Amino acid sequence: MSLFGRRKYVALLNERQDRVLTEREEAFLDRYRADHPECVAEESLHDEGFAMLRGLGLDEDPAAPERFEHRVIRRWRVQSVKDTAAYWSPAICGALVAAIALLAMFQLVGRSSTMPPIDVTGNEARRLDPPKPVFPSLPNPGEPIAPR
Repeated sequence: MSLFGRRKYVALLNERQDRVLTEREEAFLDRYRADHPECVAEESLHDEGFAMLRGLGLDEDPAAPERFEHRVIRRWRVQSVKDTAAYWSPAICGALVAAIALLAMFQLVGRSSTMPPIDVTGNEARRLDPPKPVFPSLPNPGEPIAPR
């Protein structure tokens, strides 16, 4: 029973910070405090700690709430910009370019292994036919131009 009472006592102490307790809950706390004086000392330490934390939350600077509001509004604006596609479009374009480059690289690497091997059967050099002139009607360089 003492363990169950201790858990309920601690739970009610925590709830007391957030809401007003009912008469029945206050009566339970009073009965528990009467039976367990060591818990009263612990409760007073908790109350001192909460009072100190409340005091730390107060700003002496009168412009602090205004600066706080500006910081909150600026953070909201940054978050709303980050939620747009325009913010992320450079990163998405960069990722697409990198993906296309990777796919092209994989295609080139895969294709080079499927090329047929070069057939080298003879050691002799073959003489090719002389090239045909591109413009047969023009004289070779150094020859005089014949009149028509």
